[in-house]
Amino acid sequence: MLIGFVSLPILVTLLRHTLRKTEQASYIAAAVIMSVTALISFLGHKNISFREKLLADRVKPDSDIPGA
Repeated sequence: MLIGFVSLPILVTLLRHTLRKTEQASYIAAAVIMSVTALISFLGHKNISFREKLLADRVKPDSDIPGA
């Protein structure tokens, strides 16, 4: 959310100076920021929230197997 609050006004201002149709600047800026935020969220959840545990943590020796 902070990324949007900080970057939206800056990006809208930059787009208003570069686009021919300045009334579309806020929509384009919001779409860009939403895409960047979604990508950051995906990578964060992939690498932190849903990461797989180490193999040593997953494999527990069974007492039924001889020699284990």
